[in-house]
Amino acid sequence: MTVSKALVLAGGLTKDADIHHASLMTYDAKGNAVVTDFDAGKLMEGKVTDYKMTKGDAIFIPSRTAPSVNPLSALVAIGQIGYWLK
Repeated sequence: MTVSKALVLAGGLTKDADIHHASLMTYDAKGNAVVTDFDAGKLMEGKVTDYKMTKGDAIFIPSRTAPSVNPLSALVAIGQIGYWLK
């Protein structure tokens, strides 16, 4: 599954989403979390390369109206809520 497909399956982006400051949390071969920041707006428009997701990966898209949050802290706090892939 790709990030863009996961976003579509989740119902798309809301009007309050800070689409220019999205993050994807994946894991390297040693099991360490790796956070990649990306622009979800450009991704959904097909202007940048999509990311492949695997089981346990999570997408974080902050709200434009909420206080700033460190993406890694937020992802760790919510666990693996994002998407469980089969």
